[in-house]
Amino acid sequence: MCDKFDWIQFLRLAQSMKGHPWPVPTPECKNRTITNRAYYAAYNLAKAYIDEVSPLRFRDDRPTHGDVSGWFRGQDDQVLKRIGRRLRDSYNRRHAADYDNEPESFAVASEEVIYWSEQIVREIMDKREEAG
Repeated sequence: MCDKFDWIQFLRLAQSMKGHPWPVPTPECKNRTITNRAYYAAYNLAKAYIDEVSPLRFRDDRPTHGDVSGWFRGQDDQVLKRIGRRLRDSYNRRHAADYDNEPESFAVASEEVIYWSEQIVREIMDKREEAG
């Protein structure tokens, strides 16, 4: 195994997903991508939820990742606080998956972020249902 992540693997994954016959991407590449996509599913749903329930507007209407998780962590409701913590932790895993050059096992990180994202989605959907 090399000592740095081979960033070309992301291109191979994109090519593979489009059905190109190039070499199959490595498991590390797949797990990094899984981590990224699971995080963004939860992040974008959380951002939309804030738009639905809060008059708060972020600067330039473009909240940062920290703005979104911070909004949730700043609420009195314990479920919303938990969403904020999970978003923050998922962001940290996603950031490492996107930018960390050092190879590591992203298999665990991808499982954690999938789990946290599933919980975030379920809890936001429950909150929407409660609000009617």
